[in-house]
Amino acid sequence: MDLTKYLRKILLNKYLPVPSDTEIFTGGDAQNFLHIGVAVLADLIQNAGLRENSRVIEIGSGIGRVAIPMTQWLEGGHYTGFEIVPAGVEWCRRHVSSKYPNFQFEHIDVYNECYNPTGSKNLQDFALHASFAQYDVAVFCSVFTHLIAIDAETYLSLMAKHVAQGGYLWSTWFLMDSEARDSVKAGKTSLSFILRDEKTFHLDEKGVGTAAVAFDADYLRSLFWENGFSIELEQKGIWCERGVNNGGYQDTFVGRRL
Repeated sequence: MDLTKYLRKILLNKYLPVPSDTEIFTGGDAQNFLHIGVAVLADLIQNAGLRENSRVIEIGSGIGRVAIPMTQWLEGGHYTGFEIVPAGVEWCRRHVSSKYPNFQFEHIDVYNECYNPTGSKNLQDFALHASFAQYDVAVFCSVFTHLIAIDAETYLSLMAKHVAQGGYLWSTWFLMDSEARDSVKAGKTSLSFILRDEKTFHLDEKGVGTAAVAFDADYLRSLFWENGFSIELEQKGIWCERGVNNGGYQDTFVGRRL
């Protein structure tokens, strides 16, 4: 299969649902909605073992930006998306699940400062009661970039239990390595993280806000290994200037369940 032509065909598919600018809460707009989703799909196919019959879980399914292009690929598999914004779940059920019954969307009422400030549960409560199946691919697109350390730890611990052996965890982050630190100091980043000797880096002086969160590189790698994921790929994003930028806006980490 010519993957480039296949993905181009998805981009030109006028029958795929696209939310309006006012409905999109995950960044971008209706004009680049499919382009971003197709770029993620391509990365999942090429770097995270996504097959036509994969069992996929996406945490932070939003308003279907990744799921919609994936409907054209995941013909023999199954997708379950979990999202904390009810409007996103409702939209996806109405426009995606109605046509593609192998795509299901669930609302989880977990607290998040930016996206669900009235959430009734913290993530640790949700993790204790989750009854996930086994998945081949877990997707976290711009999720960890809005989490405090304990929530990131909880999600990785949860995926360690529910990603099948040999399965993949695809995720995006803001990685604070030595190059990123130098870029922050020099003002060569799109986000002005406050540098401290901590696990996470925030935009506010108190170090608690989750509008954007960066993670210390060594801490992040240790999280993957401690939860049984080898690190298969690190792609550096363009949010800061580095010697090599080979990914999208955020940094991409792909782990494989040992």
